[in-house]
Amino acid sequence: MLNKTNKLLISTIIIINAGMLNAQYAYIINDKDGYTNIRKKPNAKSQIVGKAYKYEVFFSIDNFCENELFSSGNWIIVSTNEGDGYIYEKNILELSKLPVIEGKGNFDLSSEINESIITGKNDSITLVIKIESCSTQFYNEETDNAEYAENLYLLNEITEIEINDRGRRIILPKEKVNTYCNVSFVDLYIGNNDDLYLHFGGGDGEPWGVWMSIVDGKIVYYTHDIIGC
Repeated sequence: MLNKTNKLLISTIIIINAGMLNAQYAYIINDKDGYTNIRKKPNAKSQIVGKAYKYEVFFSIDNFCENELFSSGNWIIVSTNEGDGYIYEKNILELSKLPVIEGKGNFDLSSEINESIITGKNDSITLVIKIESCSTQFYNEETDNAEYAENLYLLNEITEIEINDRGRRIILPKEKVNTYCNVSFVDLYIGNNDDLYLHFGGGDGEPWGVWMSIVDGKIVYYTHDIIGC
């Protein structure tokens, strides 16, 4: 169960639609108490079925998944670690509303280019991502033989993420960033209290995404989204 501390939380899988790969349906809480209640029905007197905590990333679900619950008035139906339910919209913040640093560079690798550096920055934060080729390969559609393929493409993977946050150098653990092959985007959302939300993902036919909440240079929350309802 989640708690109010900055303790690293166990990752959870959220089953979602491809539209989830942007921040439009991803939320954090906006509540000075450090948590907000999840209710069974869209009213303040309804049964509390769980809580969403500070730095937890969770998702609005009724826009793209069939669900017996639907957003109603000022209440949003969400999926969290503690299940589905309603949260009052003034108590949450859509991550897409935050300032974002977009990683830019060459995500497409080949036999000639088997590593690349992706970067992004604003006035105070710099993001540097190193990607290298995976062992998985796929070839030109016209040929399925590497010996005769005119274009040999390599799937990529992240091998290092470094964030320089106002002079503080943060290098994220390799086992957390080296998750899947075929990365196509990396975005860093800037919270209102020195909290950072890293979102990266991609996929070849089956999109995927990873979210990390970073506070004081440490990952305090980790989750990932996978296509499919």
